[in-house]
Amino acid sequence: MIFVIIMALVIVLLVFGYRVTLKTNHELTHFAYYDNLTGAYNFSYFTAYGKEKLKNRQACSVAVLNIRQFKFYNEIFGHDQGNRLLIYIKKVIEKNLKEDEFFAMILQISSIFS
Repeated sequence: MIFVIIMALVIVLLVFGYRVTLKTNHELTHFAYYDNLTGAYNFSYFTAYGKEKLKNRQACSVAVLNIRQFKFYNEIFGHDQGNRLLIYIKKVIEKNLKEDEFFAMILQISSIFS
């Protein structure tokens, strides 16, 4: 009888641990591949996706959008307004993408190319 109770507890703990691990892995994947401000894919996802496309020799195009003087915009209107602008830009781009297209927001691009 005690053996059955111990086995039931072990099974419950294993199932609970498995569910916690799945949830944690999902959260870590989200933090790794999505921008926390806008919810758009980030540079890590862009890199992984691009490597997969190149490895499979699939045709693809890359377009870059630079918001000129964005630092100045933040200084004049404040970071909250700058964040709202980034979220708005993400929504506009997302709304105009075709089904097989995606985009990634790569913030602080100067640090990437330095």
